[in-house]
Amino acid sequence: MKKLIRICTDETKPTRVIAVEPQYSKSNSGEVLRKELELKGVKDAVLAEIDTLETAKPADLTPEWYEQRMRANLAELAEKLK
Repeated sequence: MKKLIRICTDETKPTRVIAVEPQYSKSNSGEVLRKELELKGVKDAVLAEIDTLETAKPADLTPEWYEQRMRANLAELAEKLK
């Protein structure tokens, strides 16, 4: 976590978006990282929930479902990167 915080607070490439997975609570590592960055002067970092599909049920794995999830991921990123 210390190395990640150091990388994210690098002035040449400040972090704006932290991706978190929906399987994990936002209050866990993503929120901890966001708060640590805020303490170090990175005030505008936000959390973006990106589904990596790792916990998908086999029955859900259809082309339509996959496309829907990927579109939702892109929409979330687009919103957070504004």
